[in-house]
Amino acid sequence: RAEPPADPLVFLVLDDDEASRYLNRSLLETEFPRSRVIECGSVRDALAASAGRHLDAVITDHHLGQGDGAEFVSGLRAQGATCPVLMVTGRSDPKVHERAYAAGASRVFFGSDLDFTEYLKLTLRKT
Repeated sequence: RAEPPADPLVFLVLDDDEASRYLNRSLLETEFPRSRVIECGSVRDALAASAGRHLDAVITDHHLGQGDGAEFVSGLRAQGATCPVLMVTGRSDPKVHERAYAAGASRVFFGSDLDFTEYLKLTLRKT
């Protein structure tokens, strides 16, 4: 007897840059073929899209046009989200990383460490 298919993973991607959202969505859909990716371009839209919804993981940029990734992570955690939240940034500024972790980010990726899919595979396998 065949096992019923597992529920698809649900990811939220927040980035104010459309090309970056596309790239992150493509990476997720390639590595997690049955996944569903919700794309948002602003903190406000991402908080609205995540409210009351099960998310398996969130990928957010640090630098956003209005607000920043740490503000979003704080708001997401205030909503009760417990999923892994990965912040991607081009800056290796320790203050950016400190703010991200203080807000509740699970991991910060920057520079040559931008491939978050392997981290997600390991993290999601544990849950």
